[in-house]
Amino acid sequence: MLSLDFSCGFHTFGDFLNFIMTFETITDLAIEIDNRIGNEFINRFQYLRKDLKAASRISDRHLLGNRHDDENWAINSGGGTELQYHISFDPTKIYYGLGFSAQYVQFQNEMSPVDYIKPFTRAFLTHREEITRLLPDYKFVRGSEAEIKSPSYGNFILFGKTLPIQGSGEIYELKEEDFTTVLNDLKRQLPIYELIFKAKKHLSQAMEKIGTYIDLLSIKPQLILQGAPGTGKTFAAQEIAYQMIFGQHMSTDKELRKAELLKLTDSDQYAFVQFHPAYSYEDFIRGISAKPNGETVTYQAEDRSFAKFADRANQNLTDSKKSAIAYTKEEWTKTMLDKFRLDLSEKLANTGNIQLTDAAFIDRINNDTIRYRGESWQIDGGVPNKDIIEMSLKNVQSLDEIRKLDTLTLSAKSNSTYWLKVLELFKRFIIDSGEIEPSKPLEQAKQKPFLYIIDEINRANLPAVLGELIYALEYRDIPVKSIYELPTGQDAITIPSNLYIIGTMNTADRSVGHLDYAIRRRFAFADVRPDESVITYPKAKKLFEKIRSLFIDDAGKDSVYLSSEFDANDVLPGHSYYLTNNDTTLGLKLTYDLLPILKEYVRDGILTALPESKIKEMYDSLT
Repeated sequence: MLSLDFSCGFHTFGDFLNFIMTFETITDLAIEIDNRIGNEFINRFQYLRKDLKAASRISDRHLLGNRHDDENWAINSGGGTELQYHISFDPTKIYYGLGFSAQYVQFQNEMSPVDYIKPFTRAFLTHREEITRLLPDYKFVRGSEAEIKSPSYGNFILFGKTLPIQGSGEIYELKEEDFTTVLNDLKRQLPIYELIFKAKKHLSQAMEKIGTYIDLLSIKPQLILQGAPGTGKTFAAQEIAYQMIFGQHMSTDKELRKAELLKLTDSDQYAFVQFHPAYSYEDFIRGISAKPNGETVTYQAEDRSFAKFADRANQNLTDSKKSAIAYTKEEWTKTMLDKFRLDLSEKLANTGNIQLTDAAFIDRINNDTIRYRGESWQIDGGVPNKDIIEMSLKNVQSLDEIRKLDTLTLSAKSNSTYWLKVLELFKRFIIDSGEIEPSKPLEQAKQKPFLYIIDEINRANLPAVLGELIYALEYRDIPVKSIYELPTGQDAITIPSNLYIIGTMNTADRSVGHLDYAIRRRFAFADVRPDESVITYPKAKKLFEKIRSLFIDDAGKDSVYLSSEFDANDVLPGHSYYLTNNDTTLGLKLTYDLLPILKEYVRDGILTALPESKIKEMYDSLT
């Protein structure tokens, strides 16, 4: 039941605003909204929703066709698993606006309510600045900003407004002026509804593309994302890595994404490097380093970034093939070795050395080796951590057992006396510590993906940087001999099958050479194009169109200003230059980012000219 109270009468507009609307249930309120908001708007909403969902027909002839009297809420039909037009009330307030529900799913499906609503919340966060600008009086009136950033099952978030109502028994009263505000706001929020829905569709397509890249990596574990500057290649590479490592999408919220990037950077399954023309094999794979040795300097080969990362990935792959019992024993041994090394370091700080034999003593602890030397020796020696663990796990007892253990570093055979002494110190430490192996085995180690991102991969001489590892890229899990041998005697490097490489390549950069066929055959290539749909600020979109006209004409063909040697999509500056809702920032981007690129294009022969008239049009688009 719904009615208007005419008892007081009215003679002026002010009297009209004193009208009181009364209702008993949410159905009463929803019906009156349908009646008063008009068929024209309802049809506009329903046909827009039909187009947004690519449905065959409209779902309802009402704005709020789905009602729940017992709980006093109403939403548009079909809104249970998507962005909602929502209204509800309690005895003191009406709540209305745009709803995001992760409370239930109306039909059986493998997706959870959170899976359904997350693309909409991501779209909201992506366009938060524009939404706030268009609806400055809207806020979170149910749920919170934290919940929209990380929705979980049972959440309901309402971005909208509240208005007071009066309750007397089962009858609720709403002022006519407030009811008019509700109607106007429901109309006013329609462009935002459309914006979020379209952004969700775009994000879903982008995530599908990321999914395609991940599928591609499972077939060929080296991928290059190629495109013009500003198309989001590095952004996409990080998204791929985050999904593969953590099993979820990165946030579109700036602050959350910053935290996620820090989480990604801290992961031992992730590494990032940016190539440049001076980058070499010795920087990337393995090279010689100078090491102080008393009053002299020795030169030793060391693994660099990629070789160290490959070793980590290979260790995980090896661990994943071990039984839970063997894995537990090895992890415990590693933990005890860490404590042993710490104990040695403390003793060295107090005594300067630790005697092994009458002729030799431990004098320092390196990252991967316990070093020893003698007074009369010219070159010192060392026992690698991995070999101490190996001897301990094999329960080595004698010099002969060390010499016969083929898995140890080659120098173990000629220095077995000192290796056995170090092992005995380690065993004594374990006994003295009183610690025992855990009786309950850990879970079996799981194979993990390891992601190595190479930004600007084509800016270095890639065949020279990779060297013999060009072969290893195709033949995974097979050791390849390096040109440098480590002090431990190890000379091979293995790229395991759980290591994935993602490169980014700027297709507009003519200052570097092309990749040769041997490299191209080992990488998959994916084009990353400028995406106008993510540019939401009208002036930014207009500026993008003006700059695009230098590359593509109104007929969709190559512009007269573009050199015939280039494809427009390979050189057109991408959407990241336009992602702002601020006139000042947009102007700065034009002056200090975009125009310098365009002028460089002219110098490089990508554009034949940059007319002043075109530059004027660009600045005019900002006004």
